[in-house]
Amino acid sequence: MISIIIVNYRGWRALKKCLLSLGQIDHDEVQFEVIVVDNDSNDGKLLAFKKEFSDFQFILNDGNFGFANGCNLGARNSKGNYLLFLNPDTIIKKDTLQSLQETYESNPEIALLSCVQEDEDGRIEKQERLFPSFSRFFGVFRSFDRIINRQKYLDRFSDADSDLVYPDWISGSVIFTDRSWFEKVSGWNEDFWLYLEDVDFCKRINEKGGKVGISKKISILHMHGGLQGSI
Repeated sequence: MISIIIVNYRGWRALKKCLLSLGQIDHDEVQFEVIVVDNDSNDGKLLAFKKEFSDFQFILNDGNFGFANGCNLGARNSKGNYLLFLNPDTIIKKDTLQSLQETYESNPEIALLSCVQEDEDGRIEKQERLFPSFSRFFGVFRSFDRIINRQKYLDRFSDADSDLVYPDWISGSVIFTDRSWFEKVSGWNEDFWLYLEDVDFCKRINEKGGKVGISKKISILHMHGGLQGSI
C-alpha cells in the first residue's frame, strides 16, 4: 500500500484540488491511503475538510513546526510500505500512483523517485540538480557554474533515450520511497523548517548508497504557492 502524506498550512484552495484528484483514483488498481497533516492552520477550515473528504485521514499538528516535522508526523501515522510525500498544490492523474510504484519496483537502484513537474503554463521544472556548492547558490555564480561545467552537465543529464534522469537531489514536492529507505535515514531532518530539507534528505540517502531518480514518463501538475491560501 502507498501512504500519501501531504503537509498543509492554510493552503486549502490548492489542497482541495489535490484531494479531488486523489479521489478519482481507483482503489482496485492501486491500494493507497491519504494522510493530511495540518500544521496548525488555526483558521477554522479543518473540520469542513474532514467532513468533505471523510475517506482521508487528517492529523492536526500541535503547531507549525515546519515541513519536515509534518512529513515525519504523517509517516509515523501511516500504514503503507511505500510513502509518497506530496505537496498540497499538486494535481495527479489517475494512473500516477500505479506508474510511480511500477517504476520504483522496476529500478531497485532508486531509493527516492520523483517525476516531471509541469506548471499551469506548461513549463517543466528543472531536473538537472546537483548538490549545492558556493558556485551554485547564487544566480550569477550558477550561470558561471553551468558554463564552466557544461560537459559535466551534458554527460550527466543528456541521455535522451533513457526514461530516467539521475540528479543529486529532487524537490520535496513529489518524493516516492519505501519505508525501509525512509527508516534507514531516520526520516526527514527537522532541523530544517522550510527549504533545503529535500536536499538534505537526498544527501543522506546518497550517503547510504541509494540513488535519486526522476521518471520522464510520469508527470504531475504543480501549481506552486500552495503553502498558504484560502478557499
